[in-house]
Amino acid sequence: MSAPSSPTRPSQGSPSQRSPGKTSPLRSSRENSAAPPSPPKSPPKPGVVGPREWEKSLTVKCRLCGGPKCRRCSESAALAKPTSPVTGLHADWATDSMLGMMRPSSRLFQAYRIVEQFQRLKIKAVFNLTLPGEHPYCGDGLVASGFPYDPETDLMAHNIQCYNFGWEDMTTPTLAFMVDLVKVMTGVLSCANQKLAVHCHAGFVYAMPSIHDRFTLHEMAEREGRQYIHSLRSTLGIAPPRVVSFLCKSLEAAAAAASPNAQSLCMIYVTHLPATSDGSMASHFEHMKGLLGTDSDVPPLGQAMVVAADELWPHKVKMNTGEFSDIPPECVGGLLLDWLEHLQVPIVQHPKVVLATGAAFNALPLLTLRTLECIFNLTRTLLTKLLSEHTHATASTTATICDAVVGRTTMACLQLSAGAAKPYFSKVRHLLDTWTCPKPLPLNDGRIAELNLAPVDAAGRFDSPMDRGAVGHGSYS
Repeated sequence: MSAPSSPTRPSQGSPSQRSPGKTSPLRSSRENSAAPPSPPKSPPKPGVVGPREWEKSLTVKCRLCGGPKCRRCSESAALAKPTSPVTGLHADWATDSMLGMMRPSSRLFQAYRIVEQFQRLKIKAVFNLTLPGEHPYCGDGLVASGFPYDPETDLMAHNIQCYNFGWEDMTTPTLAFMVDLVKVMTGVLSCANQKLAVHCHAGFVYAMPSIHDRFTLHEMAEREGRQYIHSLRSTLGIAPPRVVSFLCKSLEAAAAAASPNAQSLCMIYVTHLPATSDGSMASHFEHMKGLLGTDSDVPPLGQAMVVAADELWPHKVKMNTGEFSDIPPECVGGLLLDWLEHLQVPIVQHPKVVLATGAAFNALPLLTLRTLECIFNLTRTLLTKLLSEHTHATASTTATICDAVVGRTTMACLQLSAGAAKPYFSKVRHLLDTWTCPKPLPLNDGRIAELNLAPVDAAGRFDSPMDRGAVGHGSYS
């Protein structure tokens, strides 16, 4: 099922296979001879939701749900949860931006002003995972759309998008179906501060796919540690996440290959919109103005180098499945910035640490420092390559782009807008010039060799000259 490209009237779900009835051939022939032939049914109009004949076996099950007092989608079920974030619906936040809820009805929309609650919660889209005609006897029943509510009048008339990705109740959809669903959900969530609601029949969030989960740097390291437990990855908690290392090295290699040239790569990096942007032209202009200043020659160049989010999506899908390859150079910078800005906690959680002394900066967790080292090395490579290509005529533009590269890196590490991150640009530039990541203490090779050669007594203790003074004082008891 292809994903809807725009919030038009939801598409009708395809009816599932019906099991053949058990009737005798004689009875069937008499019925067929007596009944006049029924006229052929006209196919449903594209883009129009209509009722459908529901399976008889499921209709029987539906009657056992409780009818108007349905335990899953009735008003009484909604009021049984006083802590619901939406009054009048049984609902829970599955993530910070996705609400799982029971199926609403037109009456509940009116009685509890649910649309106003959605707007207050910044819910911009509703995903309906039921098929038209499903559970016709539950709750408030169905209206002409085949659902308990009319998607157009109850939602879309109030600028709330509605998508119907229905699959048969109590079944598992195909992987291709889920990929389509996740793609559309991600498109909604990619706009700043937008949230969505998902409902099936019950609203117990069983049907909601776990997507767009935010994670911390430490959680990512633990996940990779479990994934690569049998590999040579013995530096868990010390090496940066694999995705950061891969993207940084890929962008460094692209800059070294000069295809595209360093200025183009840097402009793509700089003009990539942060996660806090709403994607409008106005926000794009403000972003570029905050990084590139008032130079009238630079912004048009930046506008021409923007890589759309749709171009990054297929590569994100592949990387989520562990496939790190065949990524165009112009997409690498945006993937890195999106990953950094998707972290639940910024790499540098407290921006004032950037302004502190070197000792305070080095007090950050070692995993954070290793990740920052990888990002800073990439930034240094971009700046070095950019400066090596400039001429006397382009010196001013090159300096502006260099400052913008530093600024965009700062924004991603602090998860701040250009205006909020600007006070930290100069300090990060100073760190790029002077800071090196602390190295682990060197191993005492002499001591290790001595322990390897020292004899072991009957109790399993090393009999070395350095240990003899300790034995008898309780140190090895």
